Amino acid sequence: SRLAVALSDFGATGKKPFAATPPGRVRVYDLVGGTATLVAEKTGLDARPDRLAFAPGAGNRLAAAGGDDHATWVWDVVGDQLK
Repeated sequence: SRLAVALSDFGATGKKPFAATPPGRVRVYDLVGGTATLVAEKTGLDARPDRLAFAPGAGNRLAAAGGDDHATWVWDVVGDQLK
């Protein structure tokens, strides 16, 4: 199982959420074995993605969308990179 996150807001509580990331960054975690292990990261995006989804049946394809211009990105998770 994999989890993709693009978070940077600490919210009203001020507490650091799971996997808080700076704007313009996406992280993919492997959840096998009961721990969250970082397996891939994409940095340098011109906006913070608001929505993330893995393609059904293709567990290595990740789509992201967000920002003021509603940009869309699609990557393949290859080893420890998003390409």
